[in-house]
Order: sequence, then structure tokens, then C-alpha cells
Amino acid sequence: MSMQPRESGEIPAETVRVARAAFPKGSLAIRVRDELGPLFRDEEFADLFPARGKPAWSPGRLALVLVLQFVEGLTDRQAAEAVRARIDFKYALALELGDPGFDFSVLSEFRDRLVEAEAGRRVLDGVLAAAGESGLLKTAGRARTDSTHVQSAARQLCWLEQVAETLRAALNEIAQAAPGWLLTMAEPDWFKHYATRAEDSRFPRSRTKRDEMGLRIGRDGTRLLEAVFSPGAPGELRTLEQVETLRQVWVQHFQQVEGEVRRWGPKDRPPGATRLVTPYDTEARGSVKRDTMWDGYKVHLTETCEPDIPNLITNMATTVATVPDISIDWDHEQVTCPSGQTTTRWNPDRSPEGTPVIRVRFNGGQCRPCPVREQCTTSSASRRLTLRPREEHQALRQARAEQDTDTWKDRYKTRAGVEGTISQGVQRCGLRRSRYRGLAKTSLQHQLTGAATNLARIDAHLTDTPPARTRTSYFAALRPAEPMLGRAK
Repeated sequence: MSMQPRESGEIPAETVRVARAAFPKGSLAIRVRDELGPLFRDEEFADLFPARGKPAWSPGRLALVLVLQFVEGLTDRQAAEAVRARIDFKYALALELGDPGFDFSVLSEFRDRLVEAEAGRRVLDGVLAAAGESGLLKTAGRARTDSTHVQSAARQLCWLEQVAETLRAALNEIAQAAPGWLLTMAEPDWFKHYATRAEDSRFPRSRTKRDEMGLRIGRDGTRLLEAVFSPGAPGELRTLEQVETLRQVWVQHFQQVEGEVRRWGPKDRPPGATRLVTPYDTEARGSVKRDTMWDGYKVHLTETCEPDIPNLITNMATTVATVPDISIDWDHEQVTCPSGQTTTRWNPDRSPEGTPVIRVRFNGGQCRPCPVREQCTTSSASRRLTLRPREEHQALRQARAEQDTDTWKDRYKTRAGVEGTISQGVQRCGLRRSRYRGLAKTSLQHQLTGAATNLARIDAHLTDTPPARTRTSYFAALRPAEPMLGRAK
């Protein structure tokens, strides 16, 4: 496939006429096109395609289809059908009414190109740039940020399931690469134990028997690894992805003591940041936040919070689940970013309102080559942060006693809005569940989620749709008002 840049151009007159007749009050796709114009140009994605080959479908239009797909929660088949059959989609894409669209597989191929080029941020930036040109986004203003957990697309496994599935996945991959060799060295009972998917319901309930089964799986996996790395094994087996995953999992969970396979004790196992949790998504990690436990990733989002324009998401950063939101070392005056880099400058200053703040900045030489820089900052130089003094951070703990007062609740409304953004992302776009496997594809999902949420909020702003009210249960609504303190009896 090659790309031959084409201007999205004017919307065909017949498409405009039919769309106005069919949607006299408009629709999200129509209103967004009228307000923001073409969001993406083919030239922005020119580096994703070779110079020669069969012309590809317009990548600028495909980027818009991906965003609209997330706005409405469509599958690839449904999104491709919407382009072919829906008038408002044709209007937004500036297509003729008779345009046949494309095969649904084109969307998956285009996402792969975005992932390979780490170009997912371009989609979110395209929406933000159009919003800025329309006066719906300020270059400087208030912002708020928060993070939430994201479950991996691969199902969560207990320990026995994990090691059994890791061994089964390696056997399946080897069976494709070297079936004859595997048939000669496989134990007869391996076909009984690893031919079908491992499930916890099929394992014994007794702790002793489960431990015995775990050691048996450990011995079988160790034998397979020894055979794969022996001189007589085909060399290509050592480079197989699932064989490498098997090796890592076995290093993390098993050891050999005087020739016997033993399981590492809890204190000897690697930390969660490096410990694999499933063979089917090797970048997912297990983590805990308060009472929530999950295997997968974490997404950090930042949004504007201005009273007269829509609150738009300006940054979506996806990390492994074990990365903290931000790590501040007050004693050494350093801040650590999600990629593990530390700040080089820590300067006391004052905000425009005159309150004391601390300006911190990362080294540009570390930020510029960072592979996830676009997910962290849009600055061409380095990331910068503004912090309150340490005393104010510590004072937050003492202020928790005030959280039941109306004054505190009014102040907290600005911060609480970001939780509503997370809720909107979860309910509308499935923010807390990865659609794909791997950090890169999950990150693309979140960039599209941010872009889709922004379009939905811009549309709500254009139609004067107020934000949804905070839900209160019927019982909570019956709570009587607390008596005022100091009132004479």
C-alpha cells in the first residue's frame, strides 16, 4: 500500500443536501465537521506508507473513522458499515453518497501502522489543534490530572494457570516450528496435561496437591527448556517468543536445588515491576491500589478545567500498572517520571497569583530521545512541573477533617471533575479494559479514547447539553441535614 495525499476538500453538494434533510437538527458527526472542519490531513500520516504500491484509502479519513468508532463504541465491522451506509459519516468524511467505503480489515492495518510509528498521539493532537483554532481550547489555563487502572485483554490467571498456560503456549509454538522434533522428545503425559487450556476449576483444591502439581509443571517446563537449548535442537527454537516467555517465567518462579526443581519462596520472587503475569500479554503487570487489584496497565490523563469552554483531555499517558502517578523526593529535591528519569532543576518560585510554588524541570537530553515523550509532554524541549511547597503537601493530611464541610466540597469540585472524566471514558469507551494486547496498542486505544471524549464534549458544548449530575442513591438522598453548630436550644 502507498499513500497519495488527497485533500478532504469540500463536502459534495448532494451529500450536504441529503444530510441536512435527514438530520434537520444535526448529529455529532455533522456538528463536529461544521464546527472544526477537516480534523486530519493525509500529509500528517505520510511517513506511515511507502512511496510505491497500490493507493491506500485516505489515512486522514481513517483517523477520523477511528475516533468516531470510539465515540459510538463500534466494532471494526460496524465502523466500516457506518462509512458505507450512514449519511452523517459520509458528511463528516466529505464522501460522495455512493462511495463504497473500505473493508473492515483496513482499520486494523491502519492501527498497526500507527502503533509501529508511535503515531497515536497525532490523532489526539489533531482534535486539540482544531479545537484551539475554533477557540474551544486555551493554550494556558487550569488543568487537573488523575490515573486509573486498566485491565489486560488477556484473562487474569492464578499461579497454577499461569505456569501451565506458559508451558502450553510454548509447546504450541514449538509444534508449529518443529513438529517432528517435539514429537520425539515430548513425554506421553504432556498431551494429557497441556493439550487443552488450563483452568483453575480443573485443579485440585487441596493445598498439598496443588503444590505437587505446580512442581510437576515446573519439572516439565525445565525439561523442555533443557531440550530446546541443547546442541541437537533446531536453532530457531531458541528465538521463539513463547520459548523466551517460558524461560523468563521459569526463572522468576523456579530454582534447581541439587538437581530438583523447587519453587522460589515469596520473598525471593522478583518485584511486580518485572514479574510476568500471563504469557499472552508479556507487558502487563500486576498491581494494587487501595482495595483494587488488577493485571494490566495504568492510564494517566490530564484535562483542562475552564468555566466557559468544554473541558478537553490534553494528555493520555499509558504505563505499566506498577508505575506511580509521580514520585516526589522532597529530601533530595527530585521528581521521578513514569519512565524512571529524575529532574535536574528544582527552583522555588511564585505563581501568577503570588503563592509560593516549586518549578521542576527534566533534562532535555533525556526527554527528547525518550520513546514515550509524546505521551508525557507536548513540549519540544523537556517536561516541566509546578509543585506546591512541601509544607502544603503535608498540610493536606491535616485538612482531611474538613472534608465534610460545604466549604471544602466547593473547593474540591474542580478536582472532582476529573473523576467524572474517568467515568465517562469507562462507560463510553471502555477505558478500564484494554481492547488489545501489549502496551503500545493499549496506548493507542487511550489516545483514541481521549480524542473521542473530546469530540463528545465539544458536541455537548455546541448543543448546550449540561454535564450529567452526580448520581445519588435514593437512600442517600433521604439523609437529614445536619444541625447547625452553635444554635441555641
